[in-house]
Amino acid sequence: MKKRKITKSLCTDHAFDPHNFEVRRQIYGDTGGGSMVATTEIYLPQYANSLWVNCTNEAIVVTAADIIWNTDGSNCWERNRRAELFTALPDRSLPDTADTFIPMIKSALEFAIEKEMMHMTGGRTYTIPLSLVPDYLAATVPPDYWEWLKNEGKSIRIGGGAEVAIDPDFGQTQKMASNEPEMEMNP
Repeated sequence: MKKRKITKSLCTDHAFDPHNFEVRRQIYGDTGGGSMVATTEIYLPQYANSLWVNCTNEAIVVTAADIIWNTDGSNCWERNRRAELFTALPDRSLPDTADTFIPMIKSALEFAIEKEMMHMTGGRTYTIPLSLVPDYLAATVPPDYWEWLKNEGKSIRIGGGAEVAIDPDFGQTQKMASNEPEMEMNP
């Protein structure tokens, strides 16, 4: 198969199957200055080419070149904006193009969370938008808490041991709801 260039048009390619990918390489490390990045190379057989999912606690960035570790030899640090396909920030709504990348991002986040948990200390947490939470982790979240996060427009926070860190506001909301007087309706 001929190698096809991966561009932002991937998001509008109706023939593209976002579930048809292979994890090729995963790297976790300090990029200098203490910022840890988990990068997963995702090979797309349909394009005979790769893209990279870069996960930090501050953002998830999908790129058409390895802008972090240069494993592809692209030397694209200076042109990383052109290589960027998608960016998700933990406490913001996802771009319309998110559906194209969600299966790949969830796979990359499994690796990122595993590595980050080894370094989480002092109550630090890893924040992830709800729609990007890997399935194995979503299954551990109490349904009422998940619903509350969704209704409040909040992201989920993962603490040490890959456990969900319950937002302190959740307890307050639950407590307030249970203390509200019930109103009787007279017919």
